[in-house]
Amino acid sequence: MKKVMIITIAILTGLILSVSLPATNANAKTRKSTPVSMRGYYIGKGDVVKITKHHLFLGAPQAGINGGTIKNIQQSGKIYRFHTRIAAYHQNVTVKIKRLAHHHLHFYNHELRSSKVTKVSKRVYNNYLNHPLQGLPKGL
Repeated sequence: MKKVMIITIAILTGLILSVSLPATNANAKTRKSTPVSMRGYYIGKGDVVKITKHHLFLGAPQAGINGGTIKNIQQSGKIYRFHTRIAAYHQNVTVKIKRLAHHHLHFYNHELRSSKVTKVSKRVYNNYLNHPLQGLPKGL
């Protein structure tokens, strides 16, 4: 009898909590453009990322870069979801980016590929993009 009561109370508590809690995050913000502190050039092991005010470019050195126009950005804490439109493929892509530190990002793209990238200058970005066999710069 006690087991039945405990199970009943657990089920009722679960139902009450699931109905009373909202399904979406009430603290999520929606943006139309990229935050200024996130814009710039990023490189990681075999990955390059360029973030501008309205565009997001992902790719690999000497393998090509796919660029997309940012439709909107959903921010929840340190996690940003970039909803982009890649015109070359006529498809919508969502890229999830987690801000690890001021100059460090961890991104997950639509191909379920993830990478940690570090913000660098345009000169270092272009050098790594055109000469990847030299490896990452010291300190990255």
